[in-house]
Amino acid sequence: MSTVRERPGIAVVGDTELVPPVLTGLVGLGHEVVLTGRDAGEARARGRALPEAAGAGEPDFVFVCGAGDSSEVVAAVRARLRGGGVVVNTCAPPWESTHRLGRWIGRDDLALVSQPRVEGWPATAEEFARPECLVIGSASRWAGEAVAALYRSVAAPVLHTDVNSADLLPHAVNGYAAVKQSFVNSLAELCDRVGADVSRVVEALSYDTRFGAFPTGSAPLSAGQHRSLHELLRWSDSGERLLSTALDEPGS
Repeated sequence: MSTVRERPGIAVVGDTELVPPVLTGLVGLGHEVVLTGRDAGEARARGRALPEAAGAGEPDFVFVCGAGDSSEVVAAVRARLRGGGVVVNTCAPPWESTHRLGRWIGRDDLALVSQPRVEGWPATAEEFARPECLVIGSASRWAGEAVAALYRSVAAPVLHTDVNSADLLPHAVNGYAAVKQSFVNSLAELCDRVGADVSRVVEALSYDTRFGAFPTGSAPLSAGQHRSLHELLRWSDSGERLLSTALDEPGS
C-alpha cells in the first residue's frame, strides 16, 4: 500500500473542455492544483494565476481530462507523477478505458482510478463541487479511498466500484438517455397521428416515479449518445436487442 502526503500535490493534464471545471473545482475544494502541459503555458499567457501545489514537481495525484494530443498528456503523466502516485482518469476521449490509459503510461508503480465524467457534466466548477454521487473505480482500496478523501467536504454519497464498472458509467448514462429520447421521438410520431399532445403525455409520464424525468420533446440523438450506444454494443452483444430501436433513429 502506498501513501499520499498530508497536503498532497495535484496536477491536472489534458486539453479538453473538462480541464477548466476540474482545475477550478479542485481549487474550490481547498486543494492546491497545478495545470501541466501546453494548457499551462496558454493559461499563463492569458494572465490566469495558477497556484503552486505542494510537491508540484512530483504530484501525488494527476487528473487526466482527455486530449487531442494524447502523446503530450501521457508524457506529462509519465514524467511528473511520483512513484506510488495516483492517476485519476475522467474517461474523456481517447481514454474511455482506464486500463488502456495505464498501458499508454507504462508505469507499474502508479495506481489507476476511474472517476468518470458524464458528457455535459460538470459544466462549471460549482457543479463539480455538488455532484449527485461520486463514482470511484479502482482495483486498489487505498487509492480509491485517497481519491475520495479529496472530496471530504462534498456532501454526496460515494460509490466505490471496480475500474471497468466506473468506465462504463458515461456510456450507460448517455445510452439510457438516448433510449428515452428515441422513445419520445416515436411517441411524438404516434401523437401526431392520433391528434394527441406529446408534451402533455410526456408531462404525465414524468410524474410516475417508475419513469422519472423525460426529454421535453422530439429531438435528434446527440453525437455523444450515438457514440455511447455503439460503445455499449461493443462491450456486450447482448445489449443489441435493447438498443436496436435507438440505433435505428434517422441520422444514426
